[in-house]
Amino acid sequence: AENIYYVKDVPKQELDEFVDSMTREQFEKVKVFFDTMPKLKKKVDFKCGKCGYSENIEIEGIQNFFG
Repeated sequence: AENIYYVKDVPKQELDEFVDSMTREQFEKVKVFFDTMPKLKKKVDFKCGKCGYSENIEIEGIQNFFG
């Protein structure tokens, strides 16, 4: 059976130990999974309310969205 573990529910030390215990091949498979998974992209027209600077930017993935 598959189990789902949420990062917020696992102590940092346990997460570190889990990642450190992975082989290079296992880590590469995880990396490939995240590199090839579908990503959400959105083009947004941005305009600064203070200086008036405007730009069309593309937001892609969760890191770029919250970054």
